[in-house]
Amino acid sequence: MDPGQVAIIVTGAATLLGALVALLKLRPERDSISVKVAEGALQVQVTLVDEMEAALVRVRTDVGELRSEVDGLREQLLTVTQERDQLRAENADLRERVAHLEKTVDSLSTRKPEKGETGETGPRGGSGKQGVGRTGDTGRTGDTGRTGPPGDSADE
Repeated sequence: MDPGQVAIIVTGAATLLGALVALLKLRPERDSISVKVAEGALQVQVTLVDEMEAALVRVRTDVGELRSEVDGLREQLLTVTQERDQLRAENADLRERVAHLEKTVDSLSTRKPEKGETGETGPRGGSGKQGVGRTGDTGRTGDTGRTGPPGDSADE
């Protein structure tokens, strides 16, 4: 063998041996690097979980408040609905009463006055009774504009 070839073989063997030693030496460092990376990832995950738990607490609180508000609004809606139904019933009753009064007024205005009645109807004297009515009726007293005896008017 040529001394140049021996030198190349020895250099190659030394290189392989050095690479093997370097690999064995880096292996423990590689494990520590992996552990450090895992610890960092774990810390990120722990922080993320803590933030998510805090957000969950806030959301649960908000949901509780919103449920209370919805319950209050439901109660208000029920109250308003009941009041509306009462007002509708009262309105229907008042419409019936107005219709009845309009019929009464129509029947009184078309009826011929009986003996002693004035025949006038209106807001003050709609009954047609003698002594009650507007100005111009019989039985007017003084400057008060009232008719009939004192205390007989609805104005007093």
